[in-house]
Amino acid sequence: MIRTPPSGSEHSHGFDFNYDFWFECVCGRRIQVPATTYDLQCQCIEPYPVCVCGTTIDISEARPIVRDPSDIDHHDDEVDRHVWYHSSTYQDWPSLAYRRDTAALLALSELPPEQHAETIDQKCSLALHLGTYAAAVENVLRRMADQDSPDHQYWLHQVEIQLQPGDLLPGVGSELATWFGDVPLTKLTERGARAIRYVNTHEDAGSISLAIDPRVITRVRTIQMPTAAAALPKTAVGEQAVTLAADNLAAAEQLRPEATGAPADQIFDSNLAIFLEEAMGRAVADSARAYAQQMERYRDRQGEVWSSLESALVDAYLSDVNTQMRNRLTRVIPTPTEPAEYHERFRTMAGLLVRPLMAVQQFETAPWRTPEPPS
Repeated sequence: MIRTPPSGSEHSHGFDFNYDFWFECVCGRRIQVPATTYDLQCQCIEPYPVCVCGTTIDISEARPIVRDPSDIDHHDDEVDRHVWYHSSTYQDWPSLAYRRDTAALLALSELPPEQHAETIDQKCSLALHLGTYAAAVENVLRRMADQDSPDHQYWLHQVEIQLQPGDLLPGVGSELATWFGDVPLTKLTERGARAIRYVNTHEDAGSISLAIDPRVITRVRTIQMPTAAAALPKTAVGEQAVTLAADNLAAAEQLRPEATGAPADQIFDSNLAIFLEEAMGRAVADSARAYAQQMERYRDRQGEVWSSLESALVDAYLSDVNTQMRNRLTRVIPTPTEPAEYHERFRTMAGLLVRPLMAVQQFETAPWRTPEPPS
């Protein structure tokens, strides 16, 4: 008899954004690398952890392993007993509109038209990825920073799956995907499976994720990301930082240079622009040079103010989040014209990391839907 997973049941892990990293030494021992040490290694700064066997752990050569050996998803019969998560730009994920959108993008590409149909079939014949809440949120932050506009609309999906005997490949393996996450369904079928567990090394590093055939999905429900309901409440420290930033930005306006005196065709905003102008053999007026230098001082001061505000808000709201997640979050919050607006956006985004359970509570009012199976 095929069991239906209890509605809304949660994995016991997957909401932690203050995790350390684990690696396996060549001797087979598990080595814990604190998030702070990991961050230093990302900057090529020592110290490098050393195993008791004397081997140095270099994160540029090693891949994260499962953080928690007792994770319930090591047990085959637990994998479809809890909800999984996925984040997407499609509200109706898994969306049949993906095929249409892929075709539209290819029409604008330089790929020869005779290759379009095959490419569309390949893109629409990929395994889907499911993971922890933390992995889904980190995926959005990475895409905001590297692929899409920070203002692009994202959706968080809570997913129930149902696995029949033989659907799940035994064991937890390494990642099958490329950096872009592409896993052809043939990689599953070649192994006689419709679901494969793997160690996620890109998001929620060391957690267990799934590559699945879409047909194992039974129900999905969806909420908007980020959700204002999980926004962090204002703190006195945060408000003071906003007030100070607003005052300092106003004072910085006194540094803004006047263009009066500089030739109309020589309004440069940096010393680099002047260097490039002179490199092309064109003379630069002293007044234009003075304007550019003053503009650089003005913009440097603005940058200092915004940087100080960011640091203050990180300290005020993200003390329980590891360095990597703090950096990912701050990279995707665009700098608006007003510190108060930045503060609001910061608290809303930070709520995804600091109040994850409040975020997922929003699913309680979201309707379940059964996705249309792929053709």
